[in-house]
Amino acid sequence: MNSKTLIVGIIQLFVLLLLFDRFSIQALAQVAETDWPMFGHDLRHTWRSPYNGPQQPKLKWEFINPDKRWWPPGKSLALGEDGTIYVGAADSAMYAINPNGTLRWKFHTGGEVWSTPAIAKDGTIYVGADDSSLYAINPHGTLQWRFRTERKHVSSSPAIGADGTIYVGSGSFFYAIRPDGTLKWKEFNWDAVESSPAIAKDGTIYFCSEDESNALKAMNPDGTKKWSRGISGWGITYSSPAIADDGTIYIGSTDHRLYALDPAKGETKWTFTTNDEIHSSPAIGPDGTIYISSRKTTLYAVTPQGQQKWTFGRGLSYHGVTIGQDGTVYVSAGIALTPDGKVKWQDFHFGSGWPSVIGKDGTLYGISSLIVAVTEQTVSVSENTTDVSNSYLLSQNYPNPFNPVTTISFTVPKVSHVTLKIFNLLGEHVTTLVEQEFVPGRYQVEWNAGDMKGGTYLYQLQAGDFREIKKLVLLK
Repeated sequence: MNSKTLIVGIIQLFVLLLLFDRFSIQALAQVAETDWPMFGHDLRHTWRSPYNGPQQPKLKWEFINPDKRWWPPGKSLALGEDGTIYVGAADSAMYAINPNGTLRWKFHTGGEVWSTPAIAKDGTIYVGADDSSLYAINPHGTLQWRFRTERKHVSSSPAIGADGTIYVGSGSFFYAIRPDGTLKWKEFNWDAVESSPAIAKDGTIYFCSEDESNALKAMNPDGTKKWSRGISGWGITYSSPAIADDGTIYIGSTDHRLYALDPAKGETKWTFTTNDEIHSSPAIGPDGTIYISSRKTTLYAVTPQGQQKWTFGRGLSYHGVTIGQDGTVYVSAGIALTPDGKVKWQDFHFGSGWPSVIGKDGTLYGISSLIVAVTEQTVSVSENTTDVSNSYLLSQNYPNPFNPVTTISFTVPKVSHVTLKIFNLLGEHVTTLVEQEFVPGRYQVEWNAGDMKGGTYLYQLQAGDFREIKKLVLLK
């Protein structure tokens, strides 16, 4: 081989590598880079947002279905790049809602929409309906294409692979559909495929069916089967798999157990038993903690080794949780918990329905019989150091009664970590106005209770060993 031939060969190899690298980069970017593009946030269904949700919540807006039909249970929302909220409903329609809570468009399907939409890089919205169809909808609300499956309904939430392939279950079949709406391959199962598929970093697709003793299946992108493992309990398809950073697959079952499976062959690493059937999908926190809820409204936090960390069971939905970047655990849009299971805030006025999603501006979107947007409550704290007492002091709010704004004053005699919280007369936490360190001084906090119901509330100041509670009355 002469030097000229060698140089030509090196150049050709270099060009091939560039093309391969370019293809790989394009292939890895087929899912929209939005705040929440699909079921479970990402391809692995971690339910983990890259953003923090509200720490002191305030209702931003509510959107009520004009046709008064309930939103589908157990599913979620999707957010577009411009903040548009996409959601299906039981009135056989797909809704696009503007970030300010107004309707952008409504697309009519041929059946009830029970799946969470998935958004592609080009903005196409994929969603299944109860008319045996998967729909591809343009961002402005027109039909791009419609793929008809061989069974009655498509309740499985679609997932988008690295090359743009759409994976979705319908009846006894699991489908791989090209971005142009043509069939790539399908896998037959003896019973229903209703949960959303999860996709690992290596491209392996995991989905559940009720055949082979309720099987979790691992498929290669070309349609060949890697493995299939039966899991006890009828109806495993209620739960979708979640994939941890190390590849471990977590799945819930109606035999009350959370399963941890090895990705190589699907062998069980451990099981964790809850107090009832599991219909929700697992979520995985930044530290690897797995969160799973049972039908007896108990939320479990489980270590990656299968040990219980804590439980929480105060009237929450069993449909799953969402996790903020800081580890905050949001139960729908009505409860926020710290990573160690303590209540940050709780307000069922914001809803206690199905899993919520978080936008990059920190807005938390929840869904139940309506859609709510919960944002950060802005509280102004002003300081007046002209008269500082030698002891802690909590003053009566002014005006009182009030509607809807009042001012609460307090004095701090030394550097202290101070919390000022509002409770209802049942002792339930409503909101936190202040939670930070203060230097000695007199301070005023303004509370806007415009979104609260009228009545008597309690406000509590706590700093070190000092605690004092007073009443305030909101007139509506």
